[in-house]
Amino acid sequence: MSRIGQRVYGSHGGERKWISTRIKGNTGKILSFGCGPLAPLSSELAKCGFEVTGIDLLPCKIEDIPQNLHYIQTDIMDVKFETRYFDYIVNCSSLEHAGLAERYGGKDNLDQDLQIMQLFKKILKQDGLQFLTIPVGIEAVISPWHRVYGKKRLSQIFEGWQIIGKEFWTFGFHQGQHWYRVTEKDALREVPRIEPPFLTAKGLYVLKIEKENND
Repeated sequence: MSRIGQRVYGSHGGERKWISTRIKGNTGKILSFGCGPLAPLSSELAKCGFEVTGIDLLPCKIEDIPQNLHYIQTDIMDVKFETRYFDYIVNCSSLEHAGLAERYGGKDNLDQDLQIMQLFKKILKQDGLQFLTIPVGIEAVISPWHRVYGKKRLSQIFEGWQIIGKEFWTFGFHQGQHWYRVTEKDALREVPRIEPPFLTAKGLYVLKIEKENND
């Protein structure tokens, strides 16, 4: 495991690796929210034996879809899920785009990220885990690209969730163009970049449902 100040994995591929190494075993049902048209992590997990449901607003572009991967092109709020159905929810660099229609389509709804987190509390099993990676720093909505989550918005999306693991990264523009692990304090005070590349600090979280919210 990396320590504060050490170089970590790179960008989206690194986030996917961070998640995949924390999902144990090779059985169970996984929801992969905002999996992307090529769904690399969803495909990897399906090939390992998990039953994966991948949801994205963009059409599937996987040439050879794994047998255990079911890809759905839709807005997640339009899907009827069974209660307490999934063992894991993968929410990798997706929540920050929810409700910002100009980026990937869908519907304009600045509170859709909060609504999605409430939905996940209903469809995740009581002992299940959600893996969430999002931009963090000084709170902002950089339309149409993404949100940056500060303390206030984080407290809202985590309502009813228990954080059982967390890690923070920042991009070292003056340290060899790599991602480095930083403290939570340093990550949350990072000023969002409003021009490309939009490489604000990342928060990586492992979540479970708080006991009082279990049915």
